[in-house]
Amino acid sequence: MKTRLLHLKNINCDFCADTIERAVNSLSGVIECQVNVDLKQAMVQYNPQLIMLATIQSALAKAGYEVELLTEHTNPLTS
Repeated sequence: MKTRLLHLKNINCDFCADTIERAVNSLSGVIECQVNVDLKQAMVQYNPQLIMLATIQSALAKAGYEVELLTEHTNPLTS
């Protein structure tokens, strides 16, 4: 599993957060997506063998959100 922290440039409200979480959580291979509106960030846990980060970013762009990768983490418990 991998965890990525994404900066969401144009998120302003809880409706945006719900839209993003629904869009990303619906993707096969995504374990969890949590959005923090105040920090303008999304934390995404996913299985890189099932989905590429580019696919997640594409889904966010399709939903109307600009994304910038902040960090990459590997879960030591599942690696």
